[in-house]
Amino acid sequence: MGKFDTAATEVLYRITLDGTAETIGDVSTWGEIHFGLGRVTRDELTTHFNDLLAEAGVAAEDFPDGTFWIVNEDGYGFVDASGHADETSYRAALEDFERQWLAFDNAAV
Repeated sequence: MGKFDTAATEVLYRITLDGTAETIGDVSTWGEIHFGLGRVTRDELTTHFNDLLAEAGVAAEDFPDGTFWIVNEDGYGFVDASGHADETSYRAALEDFERQWLAFDNAAV
């Protein structure tokens, strides 16, 4: 796998590359970056990202349906993803990353 902890994480990471994810952080200064993808359904994966699924060797059924995803990359380029069953916990996790990033960024000024 290399930089990705799972093949499914690779698919989620590649989805973030289109620029639609909510991005928090900076790997070059803070040492981490987080991409909030929001709710991803199996239907969306099959309809819009079937080629990515095939390239990674996974199926839409390998993803919990309707999960809210955050993709995390560290300063070494390693990538993992955290899934949240509901929007409340997803938003709380993003807000926590945002607080940490702002504290770092404000201290660096």
